[in-house]
Amino acid sequence: FSPDIGNVLCRFGSVEMMATWISATQITCIAPSQNHGMVPFSIISKHHNIVLQKYHDNNLLQYTFLPPMVISDLYPTHGAINGGTLLSIHVDEVPNVENLYCVFGNKAISIVQVEFTNRSMVICSTPPSNSSGM
Repeated sequence: FSPDIGNVLCRFGSVEMMATWISATQITCIAPSQNHGMVPFSIISKHHNIVLQKYHDNNLLQYTFLPPMVISDLYPTHGAINGGTLLSIHVDEVPNVENLYCVFGNKAISIVQVEFTNRSMVICSTPPSNSSGM
């Protein structure tokens, strides 16, 4: 599909969320708030509320909503502006998922992969920062 096919939405179960085009071959969607569990996922293209195309049969793709992790402690509480500080994050329980990330700020480019040390702590390497302070 491409940006010229009309409104593109991500459907999480029965909830539709507007997609944002990142490139001609990539979109992003914000998942709605829902109870934890699996729901069917699909991408649909609409024009004047008529479904033009549906990508993926609802039975093929599943999206899993996880309960939020509760952070109890961070160490250290500050680090080098050029990044690379190993940040220990103590949580109630790390979910058993294939991919888990730490996000610093609100930009997707500032995601770093998590290293599991046990079921209640993860360690992330901090990315470089554009400014000092919080």
